[in-house]
Amino acid sequence: MKKNTGAVYRDLIERFHEYITDDALLGEMLLAGYLTKGHVLLEGPPGVAKTSAVKVMGALLGKKTKRVQFTPDLMPSDITGYMLPVSKSGDDKGISLKFIPGPVFCDIFIADEINRSPARTQSALLEAMEERIVSVEGKDYPLDERFWVLATENPREMEGTYPLPEAEIDRFSLVLRVGYLSEENEINLAKKYLSNEIPIDVSKIKPFAKRDDLIAMWKKDFKALTFSDELISYATAIVRKTRDDELLRYGASSRALFNLLSIGGAVAVFDGRDYVDFDDIKKIALPVLSHRIKPVDSFGLEIESSGENVKRILESVEVPR
Repeated sequence: MKKNTGAVYRDLIERFHEYITDDALLGEMLLAGYLTKGHVLLEGPPGVAKTSAVKVMGALLGKKTKRVQFTPDLMPSDITGYMLPVSKSGDDKGISLKFIPGPVFCDIFIADEINRSPARTQSALLEAMEERIVSVEGKDYPLDERFWVLATENPREMEGTYPLPEAEIDRFSLVLRVGYLSEENEINLAKKYLSNEIPIDVSKIKPFAKRDDLIAMWKKDFKALTFSDELISYATAIVRKTRDDELLRYGASSRALFNLLSIGGAVAVFDGRDYVDFDDIKKIALPVLSHRIKPVDSFGLEIESSGENVKRILESVEVPR
């Protein structure tokens, strides 16, 4: 791997944070999700720039972005598309069906407040997220190879929200918690507002690089990465530990293991390394695993302590020497 390769990715991440003030590694994780073709879910209260973050990243990547506001009355066809009866012309008169593509036919699909719609509508995204196709009336309509879903959701305890089905939430490689800013960053945000830099006009954001150039560079960098047997065993042990833990109702799937390795590889590439380290796995374990495990308390009731359980499991799995 070239020594300056990591700097290219870092430059893009820094550009992101010129627009989005954040205390966490939001830009790095969003870029890692895109490069590894991993869908991302941002969770947090209203007004913390979740939607702005995904719009800015889409603009920097030069992608065709479509946004859908999820509401309780949103229908699956409002996302995937529908068949429209049309009159035939010429001698063969009659009615035929024409497929009208929905907003999901884009590069980046922003599902805003995804948990404000019931399970039936949420599930309309499942096939698109996993197979990158849409099936309507028995016919498949392919999506772009790098079709990417960036979703936002409100905290589950808020009124008017529906829990995401386990099968759907497992399709998200990363779930990032977006909270309130630090005092210093919020002061800087207020200054941007007074300077008319907020709201952000994403139409004025120039793409960081040509899409094909960025993807080509990423494919070469990822192919050059070294994943040692010890590292693969370590990541596997973490995932398997979530399934054996008595404090968890159920653990993470094999898909979580794949995400640990691929996104851990992205972190290594961003740092300019051609090998993945144990610390890379630790760094991304929380956003990769926390949404895929279901804790229970002593009475068998689910509790919202997934993050603490992931930290506890990380401490219990020994790092190979």
